[in-house]
Formats: sequence, structure tokens, C-alpha cells
Amino acid sequence: MGGLIMYNLLIVEDEDNIRKGIENNNDWQSLGLKVTGSVSNGLDAFDFLSCNIVHVVLADIRMPKMDGLELMRQCKMIKLCTYFVFLSAYDSFQYVQTAINYGAKGYLLKPLKKTDILNVFKNIIDELDVQYGIVGQQDDMLSGYESITGIPYFIKKAMLYVNENYENKHTLDSMSQLLYVSPEYFGITFKKTTGMSFVDYYTSVKMNKAKELMTYLSYSIKETAIKVGYEDYSYFCKLFKKHTGFTPLEYRRKILLKQL
Repeated sequence: MGGLIMYNLLIVEDEDNIRKGIENNNDWQSLGLKVTGSVSNGLDAFDFLSCNIVHVVLADIRMPKMDGLELMRQCKMIKLCTYFVFLSAYDSFQYVQTAINYGAKGYLLKPLKKTDILNVFKNIIDELDVQYGIVGQQDDMLSGYESITGIPYFIKKAMLYVNENYENKHTLDSMSQLLYVSPEYFGITFKKTTGMSFVDYYTSVKMNKAKELMTYLSYSIKETAIKVGYEDYSYFCKLFKKHTGFTPLEYRRKILLKQL
């Protein structure tokens, strides 16, 4: 599961039993991670980060002396390129959104579940492998998306997957399971980094493919709708007009008259 090299992990949690449990009760090595430090507050964490190479920080959001968000902000101020995953006992949209706005790579709820840890850290290891040039040939197909800066690796994978499998039905839940992230985290991150919701992006991909298929006169409009994943013809026509400004029939006529 882990990458070809081991990445350093710092655990920051003020409750001793929870911190020790996180450190000792998870197989970090199989994920490609080595616990290089374990501290109880943000100030000690910042001191540790200032003197050691750390690739990933797993930190509680609410801690004495310095909370997790302030720790991340301080790290950004001194240009530390460290990935952050936050812990919290609160399943709050505001907490998730704040963490994402700060640039967090994940948000885990207490008590921690091994499956949640796997889901979050798998994507982080993927990104680190890309960052350090440790990628296999299967990642070459992502090269076209690498020029899109500021977009997390798992979002690029989602964009590529939708473009190659546009005819299938995709939802936030199905994509988040495929990419090992929570639906809420995937949805918020996709909107923040691309400027549109996942559903809007997915629909635009299907509509652009439909426009391409319209140029092949051997396909009827109904066949085109089915090929891009719409069994409901009237719904397809409604979406197509909303996206292009034309009904499918009007669009095809313009193609024939070469007016587009």
C-alpha cells in the first residue's frame, strides 16, 4: 500500500491516551509512513517542525497553547511544505470548510477508524509520490492534468476518470469511494479548486461529448443521448439546451448548415 520510500509523520494530540493509541494501534509502515514525532500541543509541534523534516502532520484541531489551525498557519508563514490532516470530535461543516480553506488534506473524526485513516492517507501518499517523482507508468495518463496548478492529485484523478467514463453514472458518494475520501471533503474540495460543483463538471463533460457525437450524422439524437448516459431523452434535451443554448435538433441543423 505504501510508497517506495517512507514519509515522516508527526502526531499532535493533547490527550495522552488518544495520542499513544494513534501512534501504536495503526500500521503506519504499511501506508508508507514513519512516526517521527509525537507531541501534545501546537507549540511543541511547531518547534519540532522547525528542526525536523516532516512530510505529514496529523493534528487535533482544538488544543491548548496553539490549536491545529494556528499551527498550520504558522507553518505556512515560514514556507514549510508539510501536509496537514486534522482530527476533531466534532462533525461540523464549518470545521471541515475551515480546515479545507487552510489547505488541509483531510479531516478525521474521533474515535478514529482504520478505514478512515486508510482512505485519507492513501491519497496523501499518492500526492507525495508524485511530488517526489515516484510514480508508475499508470500515472502517465495524468500528465495532461499536471499543468493545472493548485488542484489536488485526487481531484485530477476524478476529472480524468469522468472524462474517460462519461457514459456511466457518477455521484459524490461513488466518486468518493473510488478516490478514498469522504463525500463532503471531495465535494467541497472539488468546488474550491475547480470553481464548479462536481455535478456541474460531470454534466459539462457529458454535454461536450454529446456535441462531439452530434457531428457524426450516423447517430440519431436519441442514440447520442444514450451514448452519453441519458435514457430519458426529454431530460437530455433540457440539459443540452441549458448547456449550449440550442435544442439538440437546432444544434444539428446548425452543424449541417455549418453555422457553428
